[in-house]
Amino acid sequence: MTIIMSDPQPNQSSDGAHRQDHQPSGIRILADFNHDGVVDEPLPLAETEKRFAIVLPIPDIGATERLEDNRWQVAGGIYPLEVGTIKVRLDGPIPENSMLILRTDDESQGSVHLFRRRRIGWEHLGAEGLWRLAWESGNREITLSVVAEPSTRTEGRRARKWIDEFTITAAVATGSGAESTCDCARFRVAPFLLTSALDPVEEVLVIRNVRTAEFVEIFRPVVNLTGARLRIFEFDDGTELDVWMRDTMKAGRICAPSPEGIGQAVAVLSGIRAGHGGIETETLDSNIRRYFIDSGAVVMDPAESRAGTRWVDWYGNLEVSPPVKSRDGREFPYGRILLGRQKDLSMHPDVLAFLEAQRLQWPPLFIDTSWVLIGHVDEVVSFVPAPDRMGFRVLLPSTSLAGSILEKAASGGAADRAVFADCSHETTVAELLEKVAASEENAQIQNILHETRARLREGLGIEDYDFIETPALFENGAAVIPNCVNGLVCNGHAILPDPTGPRINGDDAFEAPVRTALTRLGIKVHFVDVWKAYHTGFGEIHCGTNEIRRIQRPAWWEVAGPRGERKS
Repeated sequence: MTIIMSDPQPNQSSDGAHRQDHQPSGIRILADFNHDGVVDEPLPLAETEKRFAIVLPIPDIGATERLEDNRWQVAGGIYPLEVGTIKVRLDGPIPENSMLILRTDDESQGSVHLFRRRRIGWEHLGAEGLWRLAWESGNREITLSVVAEPSTRTEGRRARKWIDEFTITAAVATGSGAESTCDCARFRVAPFLLTSALDPVEEVLVIRNVRTAEFVEIFRPVVNLTGARLRIFEFDDGTELDVWMRDTMKAGRICAPSPEGIGQAVAVLSGIRAGHGGIETETLDSNIRRYFIDSGAVVMDPAESRAGTRWVDWYGNLEVSPPVKSRDGREFPYGRILLGRQKDLSMHPDVLAFLEAQRLQWPPLFIDTSWVLIGHVDEVVSFVPAPDRMGFRVLLPSTSLAGSILEKAASGGAADRAVFADCSHETTVAELLEKVAASEENAQIQNILHETRARLREGLGIEDYDFIETPALFENGAAVIPNCVNGLVCNGHAILPDPTGPRINGDDAFEAPVRTALTRLGIKVHFVDVWKAYHTGFGEIHCGTNEIRRIQRPAWWEVAGPRGERKS
């Protein structure tokens, strides 16, 4: 991936690197600023100052070996994207006893790695931030590869800061040590981008064990209808209680140009639940991490697990909206991150720092989830596609809707009708209405949800008619009705937990308003029984599954400026 930077000019670059007048021995950096994967003609200096070349993040550089076809051998196999090269070229003859000096920013030292092409293979030059290179056999051009090592999890040490952008300055040093000419290039690390419910699903992930086996058998043919693959994980190592596929990893994409087009690599944030202190979670986190490493995904370890934080660091508490523009004018072309906050508790600060460094989906919108037992944002907000200006609707739970459904059923002569029939907590319309729906807790929750709606309107730039309410009731923070907000949206299908409401005129009274609202949007709706598999463990379908999606607009560099700001 290359484009030629202009000849040195008498100019001071924005990062302070001095560009001297062109001399016979002028130095130039060639890099792909046009993001087309091929070498371009030199650009005017004014243009190169506005542009950046893209480098890829590669975890665990120490275990990396460069291959000859622009692919890297990494811990899990072949790195999924083509890693481009840059070239440093001397225009005139090589000055006697001179060396090439390369420097990067102080902040990027230790994270930006250089590799030099040799006659046989590639030499790792390290990440010290200052490199002195001898010219090889009179060759005035040196071919390099630049990669960034993302934050890594190391026992007892804070995760390394993600470097999102840096510069490399090239200079020619004479035998006396004086630097005669220099050139400078900007680089941007391809960001980790979260995918939204509107992005197409390639693969759905679920865990099958004694607890979930019946669900998986019902779930399998439904997923087949969506056109996505279903990957079933089975482990024989005591993970029966940990069926929470959503929480053990967070999938996204890393996108970069190549001569063949734009590549999309599956990228994964590994689970950080080991310090939770409840059910044993480290085993599943480790198993899933190993699977994605072995499958060639880019696996990043953003933080060390921490104790005493309930479930706040589990990835069901990290979602992203579809593309939006907030009321204050900020655009989020790749969606806006949503995070649940439980009073003083919020997502791990190292994870937040990692997400902030990606820039395009930041700043997040924090949602009050302190009233929910588990406290995850995916229990409160979800998105479904819609064929209109926004392209989506927001699902929100509504305790008042559930109460009105029960009141109508009771007044219509169905007070003794079974609710949650044949389930472990079977009750009647009258009993559920009196003991749960009429509680002070559910009245307070509805007030909080009104505030949540207002916050979403402002933060996502949407209107009241962009919301769809689903019937919900809670007791001690736990969902009493299987929560339809916590479903899986997959290629125009909505796979939702069966709310097992009272049967009125042959229809499930809790299911009917949700099915009607989504069907009007052209969504194919499927309700699946999750009572045993997930609901009794304080989760639903979204909690127990995960998915790998493709980003619909992978050319993020078209909307990102050189300092990560969004182009207007």
